[in-house]
Amino acid sequence: MILRRAAVVWMMSAAWLFVLSWWLGVTPGAPVVTRNNVLFQVDVASHYRELTRESDPFSPGKPRISLPHPFLPQVWGNIGKTLAAACQRVVDADTAHVLAARILVASTAATGLAALGWLASIEGVPGLWLLCLVVIAWLSSAMTIVALPDHFGLSYGLLLITFVGGWASVTRHRHGWWAGLAGSLAVATTSTNIVLVGMIGGWMAWRPARRIWAE
Repeated sequence: MILRRAAVVWMMSAAWLFVLSWWLGVTPGAPVVTRNNVLFQVDVASHYRELTRESDPFSPGKPRISLPHPFLPQVWGNIGKTLAAACQRVVDADTAHVLAARILVASTAATGLAALGWLASIEGVPGLWLLCLVVIAWLSSAMTIVALPDHFGLSYGLLLITFVGGWASVTRHRHGWWAGLAGSLAVATTSTNIVLVGMIGGWMAWRPARRIWAE
């Protein structure tokens, strides 16, 4: 039941985020993928290309590893490139790269929401309440940023998984490896994520340490 709920949350969230990115105009030839700073001062035109290892005309000579996004192209770009190659079997190359970036970001962000659904289920939140919480998350204005094929959606999903892993580790003494893996990927995606990842890691370490000290 718990895993089924998480799977349903993932499928519905991924579908919603994918549709939302289309509604925001993330299609081949649209302004948001041909010019930067069209929506919310976000560089979608550059970053969707980075997520699929496509050449970026807006950032010539950009270093392969940058401080703000240490391994964004190396980690996510290679996954997106594989997705784009698969999409090119049924659509043209331009469409394939846009689709691949949208699929990658929607799937990752949805995984974070599914992790929250899993946490709500093991904490005994009723199914109707869980549905209401998920719908509120879908309809929040933040989703317009999360849905864009950029690093924000990736960070959103990874940080949610990090939080859920930390919570399960502290309260149920299991699944702490989720926090370590997702947190490392979050920092590799955007270096400023280290603030929240560090806070969660400190919380995970402090609770057991406090118990040992008290004994």
